[in-house]
Amino acid sequence: MLRDNPVNSSLIFVQLANGLHGSIQKPWRYKTAAMWLYLASAATAINSIILNRNHRFIDLLVGLSFTQFVDAVFLGLGVEPEGSPDWLADALPALIIDALFVCVLIVLAVRVSSRSRAAAKVALWVYSLDTLLFVIVFVTSIWVRVNRTFHTSGTTIAWQGSTVVAHIVGIFILFHAVRAGSSKVQPIPQ
Repeated sequence: MLRDNPVNSSLIFVQLANGLHGSIQKPWRYKTAAMWLYLASAATAINSIILNRNHRFIDLLVGLSFTQFVDAVFLGLGVEPEGSPDWLADALPALIIDALFVCVLIVLAVRVSSRSRAAAKVALWVYSLDTLLFVIVFVTSIWVRVNRTFHTSGTTIAWQGSTVVAHIVGIFILFHAVRAGSSKVQPIPQ
């Protein structure tokens, strides 16, 4: 019955090809990547506010490490020499820079949720560079621990390792969003 109708047979071929090699459009991959970027932007903002407000480092696993370095620099400027008694005056430049990073992540998330492959590529590269930076810090922490140059607790190293794993999961999610728009299978025009 299907052999008699060439339109149905070509649709079945396309459906089979999509099932074996990924679909032409997998909107859930874009939505998942957008949710990951929203999560990363929220974690980045929370990390920055807690560090600047309480002078306590907290690492929510998916937040950007770029902003943590910016916060550390401005936190150091507020501590030595003695900064102003108002935490916001010392933290304002860092929070503005952090807000720019958060806004970029939110814009990328909005664009990725609207199935922009270019935005997914940019997000993948930004998050990959951030992960590379964090891996360098992680390896340095292990090196310092092994050589006993400074004291780095095992808990800190374990938490940094968990952050690296979470970043790799994010890269995996963003990579699949980029790949979702690059399928070569196209329906046969009739």
